[in-house]
Amino acid sequence: MLSPSLVTADTLIDRFEAEATNTRLSERGDWKFADGIASCVSDPELYKKFSNHGPILKWANQFKNATIECEIKAE
Repeated sequence: MLSPSLVTADTLIDRFEAEATNTRLSERGDWKFADGIASCVSDPELYKKFSNHGPILKWANQFKNATIECEIKAE
């Protein structure tokens, strides 16, 4: 969800159309962003290193009263 990421006082929209943004951190794997999809293959060594937690996306924003919507398709 990003194109660039749009951030206002109450809205963050990331359309996943760019590899990097100034608000998104992609960690614990080789992430790809294209055509509105963020994808990453879990690395078994990183999974063990981070207490059985795989790839992760983070946004450097603070929310007080938020609604977060996402769709995940595991393969």
